[in-house]
Amino acid sequence: MNKNIIRGLVASGVLVATGAQAALDASIGTAITDGVTDILAVIALGGAAYITISGAGVIWNVASKFVKRLGGKA
Repeated sequence: MNKNIIRGLVASGVLVATGAQAALDASIGTAITDGVTDILAVIALGGAAYITISGAGVIWNVASKFVKRLGGKA
């Protein structure tokens, strides 16, 4: 499935959930909003961890190639 289609479906799902909250009690709407915020925070932390680990892998590759080039020149 195309990424744009998936993003559109997710966005429409969020809008439907937001519209459904209007008909609920205020405490339920607040709980749903807090839950969504927590879920998005976990996703953001996972993304940050992935970027950090990927960056460390790139740095490790570059450093290892540099050390290999220095091999007999010390």
